[in-house]
Amino acid sequence: MNDIILGAAIGGLIAFLISTPAIIIEIVRHGKVKNLPLVVDVKTFFDLKLSQFAAFAFGVLLHILMGMVLGGFYPAVADQGWLNFVGHAYGIISLLVYTILVWLVFDLIFFPLFGFGWLGLKEGKTVWFEVLVSLLLIALLFWLSVPWFQPVFF
Repeated sequence: MNDIILGAAIGGLIAFLISTPAIIIEIVRHGKVKNLPLVVDVKTFFDLKLSQFAAFAFGVLLHILMGMVLGGFYPAVADQGWLNFVGHAYGIISLLVYTILVWLVFDLIFFPLFGFGWLGLKEGKTVWFEVLVSLLLIALLFWLSVPWFQPVFF
């Protein structure tokens, strides 16, 4: 259980750090930037139109939650050995395969449920790519940071 909590915390922290440039741009430009880097621009949620600030805040929150899901469930998946066919647990290949699977779950299941459409296409034509790049970047930084905690928790 500790490894799941720690994985979620690491994933959420990495996602927050990656979204920092978007937060800084939003503060400096006072909400005048239409498409922020690596953060999903959520215009509607369950068919409710969001204000510019609410859309930004929800996009950052969604980004952090995606990082927490990526980091939180990976220890459970790795410890069960479900990805051993592509490499050892906590290896870069197994983490990248897991990341692609998480991306597919978000884009094909959760985004349509939230009203974003398949692959998030209702929110923009490149949302699927932004989410993929964000998750791959989070996964890479997660893979680099796990050895610091591995002797204790993983």
